[in-house]
Amino acid sequence: MKPLAPSNSTLWQVYRGALFVGLCSATWLLFSTGCRPHASSTPSQISSPREPFAGEYPIQATVTIGMLGDLVRQIGGEHVRVTQLMGAGVDPHLYKPLRDAVLAIRSADIVFYNGLLLEGKMSDLLAQQGRTHRTFAAGDTLIGEIVNGDDPHSGHPDPHVWMNVSLWSQVAEGVGKELSEFDPPHAEDYARATEQLRNQLAELHAYGQQIVGCIPAAQRVLVTSHDAFRYFG
Repeated sequence: MKPLAPSNSTLWQVYRGALFVGLCSATWLLFSTGCRPHASSTPSQISSPREPFAGEYPIQATVTIGMLGDLVRQIGGEHVRVTQLMGAGVDPHLYKPLRDAVLAIRSADIVFYNGLLLEGKMSDLLAQQGRTHRTFAAGDTLIGEIVNGDDPHSGHPDPHVWMNVSLWSQVAEGVGKELSEFDPPHAEDYARATEQLRNQLAELHAYGQQIVGCIPAAQRVLVTSHDAFRYFG
């Protein structure tokens, strides 16, 4: 089967790796280590300014994680230049923004972040930015079921929502709407790109279900050292 998303797509790489683990395991055992957020504030609760873009193109968008970077690049196209703060292998829970990262956030026309306390050590910075500049928290777009995190009594949702393709498709829709509202002259371009991407995600969701369906239900137990795969449950 040909890839359903660009070969350099972070989301596709994550799913390809996860599904490979599933196919190679005859019997899986689920356990996870804690991956708790470290934050006292919730920046997604801040209402950011909603004025439309009035600067020079391309729009300067700063994103925190690679999965969001994929969405903004594919939906924004030539109208948006993306600066991504965290590369592959960086733990967003532990990431502390240094001078260049702070400048990238402060100078951005719009900032996209996951929210749900994923970027725990950036919460204060993101909250401050949201008071004066446009920001978008992916977690705010979700209307589907979000599972609890490592501690079911903590009250915090599991922030690794890109592991649920249906939820992540809602995030893609939210990104498209946000860009359309921020940049109305190119709203049709954003809507078209969003629809194309959501179609790819629907195919990816079906592909994942097909692959997992090859494993007997009684053997679908995942061995992992990280709780990011909880959405596969």
